[in-house]
Amino acid sequence: MGAKEISARDLREKQADVLNQVAFKGSQFIITRHGKESAVLISPEEFQLLQKTMEFLEDESDLKDAKKSLKETNVKGSKSLKELAKELGIDV
Repeated sequence: MGAKEISARDLREKQADVLNQVAFKGSQFIITRHGKESAVLISPEEFQLLQKTMEFLEDESDLKDAKKSLKETNVKGSKSLKELAKELGIDV
């Protein structure tokens, strides 16, 4: 189902109806101000799903970064903490 566009002015006038459509029908609204998109109105369930999806994608990105780092370590080698401290001139 595609999102419906509604101006902020119309939303003020039809607030109860719009909220009922979102809550009970799963409708989505793009709210515009002066002809430009400014906000989105979705149900709490859709919002939670969106948050979980974003977290999952972030975790996937972190996993890819970790795999890349591990691969680089295997190719370039690694240093012990003592070696790194000595190189940086730090006492550990």
